[in-house]
Amino acid sequence: MADGVLGAAAGAAFLAVRRAALDRWVVLLTRDELAEDPTDFLASHLRAWAAHLGADARTAVAAYLIAHGTLSVVLGVNVLKGRLWAYRWAGALLAAFTLYLAYRVGRERSPALALLCAWDLAILILLAWEFRLHARRRAAAG
Repeated sequence: MADGVLGAAAGAAFLAVRRAALDRWVVLLTRDELAEDPTDFLASHLRAWAAHLGADARTAVAAYLIAHGTLSVVLGVNVLKGRLWAYRWAGALLAAFTLYLAYRVGRERSPALALLCAWDLAILILLAWEFRLHARRRAAAG
């Protein structure tokens, strides 16, 4: 659930921060690493991503983070309460988000979106595993 709160906050901040401020932040974040190793994979790709981030992609990333984070919190609370319907809804919505991300990754070739997609796939697998575990426990309990 904490990742949902952080995701929604990051999405809102992503919309609120101006492009120039985002560029300065990325340069500040990567400056020392690139001074030490100019070929650093993560730092150089982060700079390239920020430099090529268009308005459409920025809005899509922000909307994704806000919606994903909000739904994660709401459904996470209900999953923690052991409500099986929440597992189904969380799985369906996460699958929809993941398919959308996969589409965006294929269209834009964005490493950041690919990372989010991989993370969501891992969470989806864990969610399905836990759902089965709780469903079996309930069936065994009668």
